[in-house]
Amino acid sequence: MRNFLLLLSFLVVAASQAQTIGVERQRVVLTSPETSFKIYNQVTGERISEEELMEIVRKRGSTYLDKDFNKYGQPTRGYYHPDSAHLTIRNRNQHKQIQPGEELPKFVFTLVDGTKLRSKKLRGKWVLLKFDLVVEFLDYPDYEALAAQVDALDEKYPLVAITCLRDNEENIRTGIGGKYDPIRWMGEGTGFQEKYFISRLPTSVLLDPKGRVVTYFRYHEKMDLEETILRHLSETSTAR
Repeated sequence: MRNFLLLLSFLVVAASQAQTIGVERQRVVLTSPETSFKIYNQVTGERISEEELMEIVRKRGSTYLDKDFNKYGQPTRGYYHPDSAHLTIRNRNQHKQIQPGEELPKFVFTLVDGTKLRSKKLRGKWVLLKFDLVVEFLDYPDYEALAAQVDALDEKYPLVAITCLRDNEENIRTGIGGKYDPIRWMGEGTGFQEKYFISRLPTSVLLDPKGRVVTYFRYHEKMDLEETILRHLSETSTAR
C-alpha cells in the first residue's frame, strides 16, 4: 500500500507541474516522503482498499485524491470522489483557500538547514510564504528583488520570508546554497501547497504578526511588501 501511494503521489505531482510550466516532460526527479494514510470514498464515507484503488486507477488511467494534512504538511487521510477522478491541484475547490483576515492553520516547516519554524514561534513577525516549483525553473531575478525587499524591511518591520519548493533538499542546497539571503528555504513542500490550496505556482501569501492572511500574490504579480504592510496597518487601524 505504501509503495502504491508513493507512486500515486508522484504521478499527481508530475502531472500538476507539467501543467503549470507548460511542458510535456518533467526532467526533474522528485522524492516524496513516505506516507501511510487511509483512503475513503468521499460520497459514502466507506474505506477504499488498496485493491479497489488500484482497480480505479487501472480503469481511469489516473486519479486524484483530496487529502487532509497535519501541521507538518503530511497527509493523514485521502478522499476519492467518483465524479472528480481527474482533478488536480490546479482545479481544486478554491473556496477552501484561507481568506484574508483568517488565520492560517498552524504549521511546522523543516528548512533545508535543519531548522524547524513553528507558526506559534513566528507570532509578532510578518511572514511571507512563497510557494514555487523546483530549482531548475525558478525566476532568479524575482528572488534577487525579493531578497532586497526583505533585507530593506529588516529594521522597519520584522519579516521572515520562506520559500516552499517541490524540489528535494539536496537540489536546493546544491542549486541555491547561501544565495538570496535572507530568504529561507524548505524542500518537498507539495503537502503544504495542497494543504493551503495553492493552485498556481509561484504564489506568495503574506501573514500579519497574528498569523492571519493579509493577501495573496499570485504568479508573477508585483510585490511591494512595505506598501502592502502599510496599507494593511492603515486599514486595521481605521477598522478599530
